[in-house]
Formats: sequence, C-alpha cells, structure tokens
Amino acid sequence: PSNLTKGIFVFGCFTLLGLSYYLARKPFAYLYRWYRTLGNARERLEIVPNPRKKNQKVYAVVYGARNYGSRAFSTYLAEHGYSLIIIDSDQASLNSAEKHVQKDFPDVSVMKVKMDDFDESEVLRIVKQLNKFGEVIRGLVITKNVMLHEQSSKNFEGLSFDEIHKIMHDNSEMMVGLINVLIKPIKKAGNGFIINLRNEKYKSEDEALYWDLLYHSTSKFSSFFIDSIRKAEPKVSMITVSVNYENLKQDEEKEKLCSRTFSYLGI
Repeated sequence: PSNLTKGIFVFGCFTLLGLSYYLARKPFAYLYRWYRTLGNARERLEIVPNPRKKNQKVYAVVYGARNYGSRAFSTYLAEHGYSLIIIDSDQASLNSAEKHVQKDFPDVSVMKVKMDDFDESEVLRIVKQLNKFGEVIRGLVITKNVMLHEQSSKNFEGLSFDEIHKIMHDNSEMMVGLINVLIKPIKKAGNGFIINLRNEKYKSEDEALYWDLLYHSTSKFSSFFIDSIRKAEPKVSMITVSVNYENLKQDEEKEKLCSRTFSYLGI
C-alpha cells in the first residue's frame, strides 16, 4: 500500500480510538467511582485535617431529632469526628438528641436549632457564623420526611384540608429550603454528601390510605427532588434510602444502615 493509504489507515485508527474513549469515558468513570466507593464507608467519612486551620471542626446537619434514623446517623457521624447541627421543631427532642450523642462522645460539639418552619435567614446566619470561625459544613442528613407535629392519633383523622396541606407544605419546604441553602457550603467543603432517609411503614390496613398519601406527597417528592439536585450538582454525593425506623432499635442495625449508606453514597 502507498504512503497515502497508510496515512489514512493510521488516521482512521486514531480517530476510532479517540471516539471510543469519548464514548466510554463516562461509563468507566462511573465504574471507577463505584469501585472506590463500594464497601468503603470509612473513606467517604474521612476528615482530612486542614494544615492552615488546626482543630477545624467539620459539621454535618441532621434534620430531625426524635426518630431512630436521626439517632443512628447522629451517633455514627459523631463517632467519625463530625460536629453536629441538629434541627427540629421540638426543643425536648433536641435536648434528648444532644444528650444521646454526648453520652458516648462528650467532646463532640452539638448545635441545637429549634425551627417550626423553614427560616432561611437563620440557616444563613449559622453558615456565616461557622465561616467566620473557619468551620465547614460537609453534609446534610434528612431523617424527617413527615411533619405530623406529634399528633396523638398519628393519622389525618379529624384534620381539616388546610391542616393536612400545611403538614405537607411544611415538610417539603423544610427539605427543599435546607438543600438550597446548604448545597453551596457543602460543595465548597469537598467530598460533601446529602442523605435522604425515607421512613416507610404500613402499620395496619386501616392506615394504608394515610401512608399512601404521605408516600406520594412527601417521601416520593423528596426522592424526585434529590435526583434532580444530583444531576445539577455532581460534585456532591447524594442518596435516598428507604428504611423502617422501627427496625433501628438495635445498635447493630443502626451501624449496618449507616455504614451501608456511606458505602453506596454517590453510586
């Protein structure tokens, strides 16, 4: 073959290789990230000391204080060196959550924030306060997908349409508001994460309608929202985990949930 033919052949080979790389780089990048992350929760959680700021605190925000999911992740994060900002509408639950964490980790800083409705100015104030002292927020854990304000019946019986609407609105507004405000500092901190827990449980046939309504109006919405944010903010690892909080009463179940969540985070 002539030199021209050889040149065309070589050019074609390089073009084909380049095209193959372009088409395959995203799947290979995904597989590499999966390989690095899978089964390695410790690597995900590791806090790398900042050489410029000794004793820098790294915070995780936990929304919800009175459920087993909140207790599980608060303790797990404290165990791995994180300071905590716990947000809830009930002060007694906040005090109990702080006591629960500091029972085993007395040196962990716990900031309690009582918030009935989402208050953007208050969350921004906390972020600015931490920035002022060189502290960072690296993660957000949403454990409270249903705000029922501790109604004794635990269902919608006796509630008006406006009251039901407010429950749904408050729940969605809090989750969306926290993510919108905290996504920037979380991304800036590096290796940030957002975990969305969905407590799904049908206690009885009589409550099927109630849980179905909650599922479609709050829990399912939260999953779709997380998926949308994940596409817009690929540098922050996000995951939605469905769990029955009643199964988290044992410490080994809490540990299993948390370690598996961080192992699969971002996949």
